[in-house]
Amino acid sequence: MQYICSVLVDPQSKHQTLDLMSPDFPYQAQICDLHYYPDNLFPWHWHREIEIFYIREGELDYHLPGGTVRFEEGQGGFLNSNVLHMTTCKHEKPCIQEEQQFSPEFIGGSAGSRIMQKYVLPILDAPGLELVKLDPTVPDHRPLLDCLCHGFALYDAQPEGFELELQRCMLDFWQGLCQITASMQKSGATPVNDQRIKQMLSYIADHYGEKLQLEDIAAAAYLSPRACGRCFQTQLGTTPFAYLLDYRIQRACDLLASTDQPVGEIAARCGFSSSSYFGRIFRDKTGQSPNEYRKRR
Repeated sequence: MQYICSVLVDPQSKHQTLDLMSPDFPYQAQICDLHYYPDNLFPWHWHREIEIFYIREGELDYHLPGGTVRFEEGQGGFLNSNVLHMTTCKHEKPCIQEEQQFSPEFIGGSAGSRIMQKYVLPILDAPGLELVKLDPTVPDHRPLLDCLCHGFALYDAQPEGFELELQRCMLDFWQGLCQITASMQKSGATPVNDQRIKQMLSYIADHYGEKLQLEDIAAAAYLSPRACGRCFQTQLGTTPFAYLLDYRIQRACDLLASTDQPVGEIAARCGFSSSSYFGRIFRDKTGQSPNEYRKRR
């Protein structure tokens, strides 16, 4: 089972991407341990794939523009398609998450199929169904948690015919999800600020290595600099430049771990004006120098 330890961004869609998902079987599972990341956080992102997860050990916080939900050991959850989110955990506590992701087509078939139209899209299009918490103390949630654990175990072991059993397992999960969320399945328009913040995050993903001004980021969503700042604060609880700095550090971590490029070259590539400034900020964020981080990884 692979551990997730880097953030990949599709250059076209700007969605999070993971190498394990194959077009002929659009499902993947992995272990996520946030202690691999600077500040013990997986930065703001979104992806078309549906995400379901189980907390094997410790606790984990899911941050959405509308608030934060804590998941503890033994609990699980459903994260809807294209939901902007960030995850964090405490430095002093363990945090081991079993995570599964799959495309809507994995359970619903083609876009025009009856299953997609009747059972999948009503959940994907419901603005009130961004994140669903599953708790073992709630009787109706226990079968869904069993599906989470069984699906993960199947993918880990991959016995003969596991693809068929795994798809059946995800269909069972979806049927249970439909039942417990029936009263919340009301379609509606995506909030305009959600669209704007994604436009600006996509712009940063494209231009983080350049010398960016607030006006540049704001223009990506056709906003004034002041409105841009308000949007970041309202949606993410941070400022545009604080997000940009964190994003640059994350990209630098990826390059330190996956390449042998000199530290100075990585600093310049990630938008830092000098190696010394990069080293100081990197130590503040990770508690170690870039070279120490590279050796650990």
